[in-house]
Parts: sequence; structure tokens; C-alpha cells
Amino acid sequence: MLVHPLTTSILCLLIVLPLVRLVTPAVRKNDAAGDQETMHRLLAVSELLQSHRVQADQSPPDLWRQRLGSEEATRLWVNSNGTIWWTAWLSDGPAVLVLPATPSDPPAEQSSLRIEFADDLHAKVFAQQSAGSRPPRSRLMNQCLDLLREGPAVHWTDAAVSSMAGPIARLLPSASNGCLRLTRTGAQIRFSGVVSSLSLEQAPAGVQLVAPLFRGKERLPMTPVADDALLLGLESPAADQLLRRLLTNESIQQSLKSNFGLPSSTLTTLLKAPLQIRLTPVSRGPFQAVLHMNLRLTMPRARLASTLNSVGEALEERGLVRQVVDVINPDGRSASEAVVWSRADGPPLGGWIVAPSDDSLQRVELSLGGSPLPSDPGSTDPGTRLSMTMLPRELVKRGLMADSWSETIQQAVSLKLQLQPLFKNRADWQWLEGQLAEP
Repeated sequence: MLVHPLTTSILCLLIVLPLVRLVTPAVRKNDAAGDQETMHRLLAVSELLQSHRVQADQSPPDLWRQRLGSEEATRLWVNSNGTIWWTAWLSDGPAVLVLPATPSDPPAEQSSLRIEFADDLHAKVFAQQSAGSRPPRSRLMNQCLDLLREGPAVHWTDAAVSSMAGPIARLLPSASNGCLRLTRTGAQIRFSGVVSSLSLEQAPAGVQLVAPLFRGKERLPMTPVADDALLLGLESPAADQLLRRLLTNESIQQSLKSNFGLPSSTLTTLLKAPLQIRLTPVSRGPFQAVLHMNLRLTMPRARLASTLNSVGEALEERGLVRQVVDVINPDGRSASEAVVWSRADGPPLGGWIVAPSDDSLQRVELSLGGSPLPSDPGSTDPGTRLSMTMLPRELVKRGLMADSWSETIQQAVSLKLQLQPLFKNRADWQWLEGQLAEP
């Protein structure tokens, strides 16, 4: 049973979306990737467009067999070794297969790409939708097109996120559009590129598919994650990167105010707070994991106490029982007072700890699915980046990851990534890089 179904799903679905259909590794550059005009049309109307490199020592993908038949698929696969091919997902229907011309193709076919649709109807829809398409106008989109023609890469739009993630796609808008380069070294799949809440066609001239220069403390080493005591960890300089569209929704704001006494001013303070999330496994009880959240709130202590009292009263009205217990701090020598909530004679369902403070900066520990735990007060500041580590295979074992994800994602040993703003005081254009480790 998932303690907080939205949290894990949001982070998995929206941050690692471009890896869902990752199939083939990189080998070498191909300078004859296909017809540019056709690529313009594909990029203009595709919700998601991904490039792959043919590996002739492997079997042809299922999509090739479905569109071409086994015999033709095998012939073309072998003859196309090392070249780039594409899969495109339009607004409706199954994936479109896009193939480069090969030396063995008849001369008439060498001047353009070969596009294989599931049926004639989808071919007609593509022709109609792409008839008035124009070449990319932004520098970033042209660079993305070059990536897609030269090696494994992926471009996606907010429509792709919405169709795959549904309503929860709105909870992480900063990665709703993007273009990433994909590379493989052994069992490690690395990805890097630009993501945004806006269409890449709106990118300012200064946004490029070139890694920015990070300060040393801002950049995480992309080493494998081996700590299976932490199923998911996330640090964000502000909670609004994850919760903005949720907590600014008028109906949700009204519900929180009427049911828990949380005014919009409190929600605004919450969205500005640095946030840390930890999802830890449990071996007993009704839950598979406990979600721990650390918030650093800028508000007077009296106001925080009043807010938590309002929430507590609302929980008591719903039949939950309050307990106040002492929990050992990380130093092993002191304890913190924790408020723990449960049903009568039931296991802990969640709670909070308010760390001692003499100023307006309050550190609050929240939990769902178990008792709250005090964090180390010396925890690192996330700076300006959002960083995340997760163990997909362990999440799958506990039923905490949807089975709609590809086998590549579900079997991954670990995933590590970071998001860094490309402009100071602006979060609408960010650099995303990370690494996925396969078994």
C-alpha cells in the first residue's frame, strides 16, 4: 500500500519520462540521418520523438517487426547497422516508425525517410497536421533537431506528459517540455539537456544544449546509488517546484482552509520553504514505506504553533488520536518531542516534530505512514538545484511504482538526477542531467 501515492508517482512519471522508451545504446555519430524537411514535420506534430541507433548484433525491435514483417525487418535491421532511426508518438494512435534510407534501398527511396504508420488513417492524419509546419525557429529547437539526427536523444512536449501521466502531470510543470541527449556506458545510461515549463520554441537565445558551468558544491557526482535503506530522496530549494500547481489551485486552497484552517498566506510560506523528502522502507505494519518531509519555514514560532493546532483539531474531529512522545535525535544524546497521530489502538499514521528555534526560521519534520524522525540539523543546503535519488527496482518490489513503466525503468537498480536553473531568479528554463543504473 502506497503511503502517499502522488509523491512517488509525480517524481517517477514526470522527471524520468524521457527514459520510458529508451531502447538502444550509442555507438558512433551518423552524419546521414535522413531528410531534414521530414524531420521538421515530425518534430512539429509529435508529442514525443526519440532517436535510436541500430545495433545489428541484436534482434530488431518489436515495432520493426509489427510495421515491416519479420523478414523485411531483419533485412533492413542488418543493412542499417550503426544508423539512426526514430519513434514518434503523435496526438493519437500507436507509435510511428521512421527509418533512414539504406544502400540496399531502391534509388527512389534514398532521397527521404521511410515513415511506417500503423494504418492509412494515421498516415492521412499526419499529412494533414504537418502540412503547414515550419522549420524550428528557436536556436534550442534547431540544436534539439541536430541531436535527434546525430544520436540517441529525445524531445517531448507537455501533451506527451499529460497523456501519459494524466492530472498529476500538473504537479511538476518544470519538466513538461524538454530535449535530452542519451548515452550508455556499460550498464549506466546517462541523460542531459534542457527542460522547461514552456515550449522549446519559446526558448531565449541564451538557452543551449550545452552543460552550464556549475559551482563545485552545486553539482552532484553521478555515482551509483547503493543505499537500499532510502527508496527515494529529494532536495529542493523551494517546495513550489513540486507543489505550486497543487497548492495554488483555488478549490484545493478552499478545501485546506475549510477543513484544516490553513489560509492561503500559510500555503504561500510553505511554497517558499526549502524541502527535503525521504521515503524509507518498513518491514512490518500496514504500509510499505514511510514518507518523511523536512521543511524550513520562515514564520514566527507562535504562528506555526497556531497552524499545527488547527490541523490537530481537524484530525481529532476525524477520529485520530494524538500522542506526544520523545524520539532520539541523530546525535544519540538528546531527544525531540514528537506529535504522533493514529487510530485508537492502531499503528502510527503520521505526525510532526518542530525543532527548537530562537528565530523566525522553523524546521519542521512531517511524516506519513509512520512516526516522524528528527533530521540532522547540519543537513546540507540544496542551493539552487533540485536533486533526487531513487531505487526503482526496490520500489517495484514493494508495489510503489506503477507497472505502466517500461521494463528498463522498473528493473533499474538506481536513478540519480539534478535540475539546475539556467537563469538566476528564473525557474522556467533548467538543465537536467542524471544517470540510470541497470542490473
